[in-house]
This record gives sequence, structure tokens and C-alpha cells, in this order.
Amino acid sequence: MIGKTQNRTHRKGIHVSRVKNRQLKFRKYGLFPIIVALIASSGLAYELIAGTLATYLMGSSVTQFSFATGWFLASMGIGSYATKYVRRLLKTFVHIQLCLGIFGGYSALLMFAVFTWTDSFYTIFFLNALLLGVLIGAEIPIVIRIVRRYRLLRIALAHVLALDYLGALITSLAFPLLLLPFFGLIRTALIFGAFNLFSAGLITLFFSPHTRRRYLYILFACFLILIIGFIWSEKVVTWLEAEMYQDPIIYAQTTKYQRVVITRWQDDIRLYLDGDLQFSSRDEHRYHEALVHVPIAFLPRAPERVLILGGGDGLTLREMLRYDSVRTVTLVELDPFIVHLFSTKPYLTVLNKNAFHDARVHVIYRDAFQYIKQLPGHIRYDVIIADLPDPDNYTVNRLYTVEFYTMVFSHLQPGGIFVTQATSPIYGSEAFACIESSMKKGCAQSIRCTVRAYHVYIPSFGDWGFIMAGDRLQTPVAYRFEGFNEMVYLTPEIFPSLFLLPEDFLSNTSQSLNYLNNPRLVYLYEKSWARWFD
Repeated sequence: MIGKTQNRTHRKGIHVSRVKNRQLKFRKYGLFPIIVALIASSGLAYELIAGTLATYLMGSSVTQFSFATGWFLASMGIGSYATKYVRRLLKTFVHIQLCLGIFGGYSALLMFAVFTWTDSFYTIFFLNALLLGVLIGAEIPIVIRIVRRYRLLRIALAHVLALDYLGALITSLAFPLLLLPFFGLIRTALIFGAFNLFSAGLITLFFSPHTRRRYLYILFACFLILIIGFIWSEKVVTWLEAEMYQDPIIYAQTTKYQRVVITRWQDDIRLYLDGDLQFSSRDEHRYHEALVHVPIAFLPRAPERVLILGGGDGLTLREMLRYDSVRTVTLVELDPFIVHLFSTKPYLTVLNKNAFHDARVHVIYRDAFQYIKQLPGHIRYDVIIADLPDPDNYTVNRLYTVEFYTMVFSHLQPGGIFVTQATSPIYGSEAFACIESSMKKGCAQSIRCTVRAYHVYIPSFGDWGFIMAGDRLQTPVAYRFEGFNEMVYLTPEIFPSLFLLPEDFLSNTSQSLNYLNNPRLVYLYEKSWARWFD
């Protein structure tokens, strides 16, 4: 009996000694804050990457981010609940980190490949989010139980949650400012996959030498897989993008704001932003000549001060600089990279005729809405042109609201004109009508304000619409087209036909208004285009 008691006491002493050794090791190497910071950073990063990639590929940013966030949080709840059945905490945590390192690290590349090769993007997207969310949700509960086991419960919750939030903050700042512009989505995901593997490596310090050695071999293989992906990711993405576009890609780059792809086939150069076609060099003259020269034909005087919102490719700028009367053109562009690209690449500068090197041009890199909002009231323009993307997401939607139009009209000279591209009056008929009615509401403070819509057929886009507003839009002023013989499409004979709109599509559309707090336009845009292309 005495022998058994001594034996139990001896085993208990060994167990206590092991626990104390692990406590000392835990504190000695400072693993606790490092591990929590790593898993917090990678967990938030995978959510941001999923939402951003879905936005890039599918559009409608608020919708995609809402779906991604909601699905991730629900999956994390499942993962947290499942940890109640976990017994081997350290090994389970290492296994979770290994899975996150590989599946999370390659999640962006997987989504890109799925979008390229299949029509099941959302199915794979939600399955991927479910897997990652469950694994991420299990991390913090297991970490808390680990520190509790090693008698650190007194500080466990405070430290875990504090470091979790701090890691999330650092990631939320680094992701848009550093990681995405310099590494892109694919490599950023691989970097955070390495974070998970590193945290797994730290946990193996608690294992016996034999067990640690076995896991280190696995970790080495996983790190090697991530390194290979990091090295070859750009070539793989270029290959996948080549499958997505009908023409060979000659340039591709991810900026702070968007994915830029340029393709070329013979003499046709095309610009894509986040997968959406912006122009084809074979027919862009139709769009830009209509956008610029039609409203100027209604000006009571030759234009002198001009504001262009968007138009970082310089093609709208090219048309405006045809007028010798123009003294200054201010171009407001969100993405500096686009302007740099179209002011330095010879095959692009030949398209805009080196417009950015004209001394009359002043480029401001800002959000167009914020620029107009903060513009001093005394600054006014003869012409304001909105060369903006389609309102297919809630960020761009602001630039088509009643509030935005009201601010714009307050910066027009008497007799000045504002014009915007307004999507297709056929494919996007309800959205087109919403833009027109919102513009009418925005300029309602002037009893002389007139709103007129027109359109032009562009082979690469289809029938495309524009809407302009100003004080005197009754009749054009002698078709004021300086250098008319330099234009490719617009002629005095074609000019009147631009105002003949397709009544069969527009006659039954509602006159909805688009406000900041009620972004009706995004819904109408998606509804209109879905009738043709979904």
C-alpha cells in the first residue's frame, strides 16, 4: 500500500514537474503574445482576401463583403462550438495551423482558378469560407484553454482578446496600404499562410524532442509548398488571366484600388479594370467624342476652365485639349497608377496623344465625391465631365446620386454644362432612367436647368448613353467642333441622330431617384443588365 502511494506521488511529481517546465518554456520564449498576434492577423486577412477577391471578380463590393463577413462569422461560430469536443489541445492547434497555412494560403489562387474555369464560383467560395471560418473560429477557444492549463487563466482572457484585436488592427491597416499594392491578393494570402505555419512551429516547442522533430518535417514541407506558390504565383495568375480574356495580355498589375489588365490583338488595345472592359482602341473614339464634343456644342461660349472626374486613361482629356480656348483642365483620378501608366507607356500615350504632358493639365489624385464636396464655392467651371465606371457597386454609386449632382451644379459657371456617361439605355434602361431623373432633381434649384439624354453605338459596348444638364440646352451653338476634320466619328450629319433614344426600352421605366441613403441605382443596374446577361 505504501509502495503504491509512493508510486502515485512519484508520478504526480513528474506530472507537476512537466507542467512547470512547460509554464517556464511558455513564459521564457514569449510565445503567448506572438502566437495570438499571428493567428489574429491571418484570420482577419483571409476574410479580407475573400471579400476583396469576390469584389474583383463579381462586383458589387458591399454585397460581396457582407456575404463574406456573415458567412465567415457564422462558420467561426461553428468552429468555436466544436472545440468543446477537443481533448488534445496542443496537437489539435498545430493541425489547425497546418490546414490554415495550406488551405488559407492557397485560398485566393483557388478562387481565381474556380472563377476562370467553372461557373460554380459562389459554391466553392462558400465552401472555402466555411472551412477557413471553422478553423479560425476554433483557434481562440483552444488558445484560452491552453493558457488555462498552464495556470495563466488570470491573464488569459485579457491578453488573448487584447492581442487578437491588436493583430486585427495591424492587418486591417497593412492589407490595403502595403500588402495588396506590393504583393497582390495571391501572394498576400500565401504570406499569411506562412504566419499560420510559424505559429504551429512555436507550439511544437512544447512537444517532446521526438514529436517535435516529426512535426518540423511536416512544417518544412508546408513552408516549401508556400514558397513555391509565392515564386510562381505571378506566372500562374497571368496564365489564368489569359484564359479569361479573349486577347493576349500585354500588361497586368494589381494597384491599391483595382486589378489592371491590358490586352492586345493586332491594333486593338483594351483596358480592363477588375475584369470590366473600359475601352477598346478600335472604337473608343465614338465614346469619347460623344462624351466631350456634344455638350460643348451647347455652350454659349468657347470653354476655358474644364473639370474631368475620372478619365485616368487620358482619352477624354485628349478630346478636350483639341479646343484652343481651353486654358486649364483639372483631372481628378482616384488611382495614380492609371495616370502613370497612360503617361509613360508608349503604346498607351499614342492613344491619348500625350495628353498628360500638356501644360494646361493639372492632375489631382483624390476621390471625386470628396473633391467636389470640399471644393471652395467660388471655383467654377465651364464644363464638368464625369468619365466614371458604371454604378455596379455602392462605392461608385455615390457619384450618381442627387446629392452629388447638386454639388456639381453649384460649381458650374452660368451657362455651364455637366455631362456623365450613364450606362446603356437598352441593356441598363432602368438604371439610365434613374440617372436622368436624379440629375433633374439635382439641378432643380435652377429654373432654367435642362437635362438632355443622348446615345451612341459603340461596337465593343453596344448602345451607350450619356446625360447632360445645363442652363441653355435648347439648341446647339453652330456645332462648335474645332478641328472637326480630326474627328473619326462625329459629324454634323450624325449629330442630330444622337438624341433619338430607344423609346421601346425607356418608355416603361420608372423615374426612381438615387440618394446616398437610398442607393436605388445599384439594384436597378443589376436588375436591368441581368435581363440580358444572366
